[in-house]
Amino acid sequence: MGKIQKYIEIVRTTIPGHSSMSKISSDALLDSLSRHYQKVNVTIVNDLAGLIKLVNLAPDLVFLGVKFITLPESLPGQNPKRIWISKYLDDYGITYTGSKSQSLQLEFNKQSAKQKVLDYSLATSNYFMSSDIDITKGDSLPLEFPLFVKPSNLGGGIGIDRESIVNSNSEYTRKVNFIEQRYHTNSIVENYLPGREFRVAIIKNSSSNKLIPLPIEVSVNPLIKFHGSNTINAKSSDVKDAVRVVDPALKLVISNLALNVFNILGARDYGMIDLRMDKYGAPQFLEANLIPSLISGFGSFPKACLINSNISYDMMVLNIVNLAFSRKQQNKSELFAT
Repeated sequence: MGKIQKYIEIVRTTIPGHSSMSKISSDALLDSLSRHYQKVNVTIVNDLAGLIKLVNLAPDLVFLGVKFITLPESLPGQNPKRIWISKYLDDYGITYTGSKSQSLQLEFNKQSAKQKVLDYSLATSNYFMSSDIDITKGDSLPLEFPLFVKPSNLGGGIGIDRESIVNSNSEYTRKVNFIEQRYHTNSIVENYLPGREFRVAIIKNSSSNKLIPLPIEVSVNPLIKFHGSNTINAKSSDVKDAVRVVDPALKLVISNLALNVFNILGARDYGMIDLRMDKYGAPQFLEANLIPSLISGFGSFPKACLINSNISYDMMVLNIVNLAFSRKQQNKSELFAT
């Protein structure tokens, strides 16, 4: 059987803090897709020139591994000027995998995502923004210790370390100042959740168009007990410490919460929702990752697909691509119908 006559560009960036796809991931995708499609390449997009080049290549599909580029006129300490790649591709009529820019922007801004979840009365820990509090002027913290402090708009575990869990005003101040000085951003501060951690891969079945939740429980290094699930330490536990959730009642509660969050964020096709239990054993929303790591045999998303439904890496990748191509075909049919 011959290869499918389609052209796919896998897109990632080499800019630290911007990438949602490592070289290992893109190489695995390239290997998988090249077995099924006639032309598959990897393009690095670090700036507007790279984005323009991508559009000029006119691929049939972009496999998205980066959310945005930052324009050079952005200055430290100011809100950076960004071009969201999915929006740019939409403007040029190029189909891509995963969610639209509105959902990616909501996911990227942790405050907006948490507030959206709270607005819909879903379970997530209480929070405040460090920029709203100035304890040097006598402001008291609105939540009790222990608290968890992390950058408000950075992913991949950036800014999360042993000092992210704070138990005093001095620890809080030190961590907030470090994030502001090092990453030029404010912090989101939450009640620390001490319980079990879960990640729920969500993928749409390309045949039934139903969203399928695939939860796994992950073990985090007990000496670190990071609240954020996207830290390097948490990631390193994926292969040996990720297990399927077998308790039917727990699986139902976790899956429903993850699906509700996924839908509230307006996500589509696939993504990862991270949850953690509070001290009472109730699952709470941590954060979303709508371009999750797809490292073969390692990333939480492929692991969840494999151990829950025996979905191989190739099957997972092809399903994600098929969903995007089906959407392209549907849009074309609707255009001709009008």
